[in-house]
Amino acid sequence: MYRELVEELFRIPSLSGVGLFGSGRFLAVVSNRSGVNQLWSLDLVSRSMRQISFGDDRVMHADVARDLDLVIFARDRGGNERHQIYATDSQGREKQISNLKPVRVTGIKLDDVGESIAFTYSDEASNFLALMKLDGSYENLYEVKKGIFVSDRKKALIACSGRTTGNPYSTEIIIYDLENSEARIKTPKEGSMNTAPKIDPEGRKVLFKTDYRGFNELAIMDLETEEVKNTGSQVHGLDFGPYGWLEDGDGIWYVAWKNGRSRLIIEYLNEGYREIETPEGSISYAEQLDRDRFIVQHSNMNTPPGIYEVGLSMKPKAIYTQDVSEDLKASMGKPEFITYRSFDGLEIPAYLIKSPKAKTPGPTVVWVHGGPWWEVSDEWFPSIQAFVVSGFHVIAPNFRGSTGYGSEFMKMNIGDVGGGDLKDVVKAREFAIEKGIADPSKVFIFGASYGGYMTFLATVKEPDLWRAAAAAVGVVDWIEMYELSDAIFRSFIERLFKGRPDERKDLYIDRSPTYFAENLKAPLLIWHRANDSRVPLKPVLKYALKLHELGKTFELHVVPEEGHGPQRVENILRQMLAIVEFFRKYA
Repeated sequence: MYRELVEELFRIPSLSGVGLFGSGRFLAVVSNRSGVNQLWSLDLVSRSMRQISFGDDRVMHADVARDLDLVIFARDRGGNERHQIYATDSQGREKQISNLKPVRVTGIKLDDVGESIAFTYSDEASNFLALMKLDGSYENLYEVKKGIFVSDRKKALIACSGRTTGNPYSTEIIIYDLENSEARIKTPKEGSMNTAPKIDPEGRKVLFKTDYRGFNELAIMDLETEEVKNTGSQVHGLDFGPYGWLEDGDGIWYVAWKNGRSRLIIEYLNEGYREIETPEGSISYAEQLDRDRFIVQHSNMNTPPGIYEVGLSMKPKAIYTQDVSEDLKASMGKPEFITYRSFDGLEIPAYLIKSPKAKTPGPTVVWVHGGPWWEVSDEWFPSIQAFVVSGFHVIAPNFRGSTGYGSEFMKMNIGDVGGGDLKDVVKAREFAIEKGIADPSKVFIFGASYGGYMTFLATVKEPDLWRAAAAAVGVVDWIEMYELSDAIFRSFIERLFKGRPDERKDLYIDRSPTYFAENLKAPLLIWHRANDSRVPLKPVLKYALKLHELGKTFELHVVPEEGHGPQRVENILRQMLAIVEFFRKYA
């Protein structure tokens, strides 16, 4: 029965809001309804869905202009994240615009009149802001060695954030003025982190997330005077996003996050704030419909993603939702937000999900998220519930370095990769045992991406703690990964380690699982994708060969024509069924 439930979980389509277009009648979303992430148009009048991009290769970045029947998007080929840029409309008339050399697109913004596309990208050597016309011709506008991400454009201004210094804790606002062909670097305080600037309707100010006062908040900067005005956002959350300006410019709106759940706030610049009622859980996309109404995308751990209309004087109204069977409802666990103390007394937030199908104490999975700058929140996680419906309790720690719990908490693993954060993960295991949830002889660990790395590292640094383990698209050798990376991921690794491999070689080696392979004791399932350009396959194959030579118990699965993020529903379903069955064999 568990196989059918896992299959149902992963066949519920994903949903990710992009924006309103076609004079506001349509909402562009990315969904894997066709089996691969493609663009769909949700007609807000008829509430019908129509596919508007096609093929076997996934859509990643996308943008729209509300008054135009036009959607711009980037697509890779075979999952390798070497992108080309395309256009489509509400009828699905898709065409390729660009003919780029192999580059990784990191952001894309369409202008209001459909004449040009601002996009950021990285190649092997550097990172760029570029401007492309709809005929595919483009020019580089600005270069940043450490990374740049476009987030907005208004009139002649393009807003980005980027790392323009060598400080691993610092990110600056970059405003590129097309009229003067110049970039202006803005920061409220040297060494602070400032991201995702949004330009006001008049093109005079930017709203952005910042930690210049030592905590995450939203602030407003006057682009001429550089005067910074603090908002009241820190009252409502520890992290923020999405957010934007009210259409008339007299206020802002934002999604505030605290303890893995979100609230939608309108803040009038001279009149205080109002909270809009939304369903409990997570709002991952929001956009203003008019002064008092918004369209949002919502989910929680027991409710698949859906689209709702919300407002100041109304209850949330469902526009598009997805049902689950009664059997699945009865088999999923309810999320419980908990905290526990780590090795140094730091309070670690986590979600605990008890399986209705497991006794207590019983088999338990420590589910380690990726990123590392990410979090487990109360949103739809099929890969968590897949374990729950299969008879495993789950504890999912938001270890130091996670987002959602303040700026200082997020920065705590910079320069200490696989150090304190790994100890936080180990303490999650101890907590689940102490509370009578986990059978100490049947604790498993699973993670993907950075979570896959943590899984690899946990099994060789703390080899006696795990009954079995599974790592998907995880890092095993940071030095070799650095050598195989393009500019954006070399910058990412340098930031994590606070230096290049030649500057911190001992740390790179100490935190790379491949150097400790002989310590592995738990049966290990390795899942990787052949075209992964973030975490290349080559070091993983070397690690598997080393495990084979050492006589370790492991399985290796390599999926062709897939990259770091899965291309096809069938493959992610196959992955999770293989991992669940692997764990059940040892439970």
